[in-house]
Amino acid sequence: MPSVIPTSCLFPSGFASYAAQIIGAGFWPKLVGTLWRGASRHFNAYEKSFLPESVRGQVINEIRVQCLLYLTVLLLSLYYESTLALTYWLVPRILGEPVLRAIRMAEHTGTDESPNLLSNTRTTLTNPLLRTLYWNMPYHAEHHLASSVPFHALGRMHEHVAPHLKCVTRGYIAVHRDILHRIRNQKKSKAEIQD
Repeated sequence: MPSVIPTSCLFPSGFASYAAQIIGAGFWPKLVGTLWRGASRHFNAYEKSFLPESVRGQVINEIRVQCLLYLTVLLLSLYYESTLALTYWLVPRILGEPVLRAIRMAEHTGTDESPNLLSNTRTTLTNPLLRTLYWNMPYHAEHHLASSVPFHALGRMHEHVAPHLKCVTRGYIAVHRDILHRIRNQKKSKAEIQD
């Protein structure tokens, strides 16, 4: 089945769009909306397109349990006047979001918007520590090509498919440098066209 490129990974239209993607400006409202729609049984058309009727009840129940857990943590924190959840969960989650968004952007941003798994997903060659922390997901094209391959075998798979991959970059900084360079060139091209 062809991979669908998430709209959050579409190429930024400018530097402000890039910054908005990095800080996850679209993520938080989407998360709240998804939880609200799921808990209230009002899936939108996009969600209905990949959630068969047969599993919607299960998804609704899972979302409701998740919301109940969030509410329980909130109420316990207020009752015990504790900042543990804030200190060790919410604040790190918010502060870590730009790092996660930068990594997620590298997976698809600037690649072909096509069903070709060899060109619509990027593999980012990075250091072993980051590969370990991110469960080898820097081998992202490999993961999309064969999602049943266990994370620990993605590096070996890369050795076999590397000659066929269209988007392989050395490091996340290089990916973002390229994205920013392309945004700058887009702006220059638009300015030249207008002149």
